Amino acid sequence: MILSKVKNLKIYTKIYENFSEIFEFISKNDLSDLKSGRYDLIGEDYVNIVEGKHIANDNILESHKKYIDIQYIIFGEETLFTAEAEECLQATEYDEKNDYILYKCKCGEILKTNVKKGYAVVLFPEDAHKMFVEEEGGFSKKAIFKLRVSEG
Repeated sequence: MILSKVKNLKIYTKIYENFSEIFEFISKNDLSDLKSGRYDLIGEDYVNIVEGKHIANDNILESHKKYIDIQYIIFGEETLFTAEAEECLQATEYDEKNDYILYKCKCGEILKTNVKKGYAVVLFPEDAHKMFVEEEGGFSKKAIFKLRVSEG
């Protein structure tokens, strides 16, 4: 997992070249004006713009096999729960069509972090995670970039 101001993610393009797609998309679009929905990037990569109340009050986290998640907070604030997937109890079989596995994690295994406007979280396949609005009456808008993991 990486937590960083989105502008600082540029240093990670040496690790994963498709990170550059994010900066190109952000520079060409005013994300605060984009409507909720899916926007295709290059190849199988895409971004979902999501807004609203993403409230969750359980210890169910998810991870993905095919995609790296990069969740960028456009406005508002969200709480991130994350844990090493291998340290959690797998709650469901892998859903290949929707690319997720659900995990039940004990509170002691979960790292809790607030993610504010302008920050992005990079979540790799080994990172079980959930991001949501914790404050009652809270509201956020975020871009969830889905970058295909290289096979091989």
